[in-house]
Amino acid sequence: VNRFVNKRPGVADPDVTPPGETRWKTLNAFLRDGGDCEDFALAKYFILRELGVAPNQMRIVSTYDHEARAFHALLAVNIEGESLLLENDNSVRKPRQQRQYEFAYAINETAIWDHDRAGVIARRFK
Repeated sequence: VNRFVNKRPGVADPDVTPPGETRWKTLNAFLRDGGDCEDFALAKYFILRELGVAPNQMRIVSTYDHEARAFHALLAVNIEGESLLLENDNSVRKPRQQRQYEFAYAINETAIWDHDRAGVIARRFK
């Protein structure tokens, strides 16, 4: 699923969105047109749901990438008690291997988790 979704083109949100806002695409729109990081994460989530992965095993995670100095979204999947991050470059990593990321929040269809550390949200509004 990670490789299949990652074959889609990376496309930034249109400039019509106000600064700091983003638009999340439907699965069909993403598969047709491509999208940005949160669209990749959402597509992986819904495809894995269709394949039988339970919602409590997955979270779309919003992070602040200190190397890129930008926010980034990806999908975290719990497989046999271990969390794995599905990246847009086809890599699958453990959270502790992603030292450049500061986790802000995570969501799935049943819950929201606040991972905010001091300052992450403040960066969003600068």
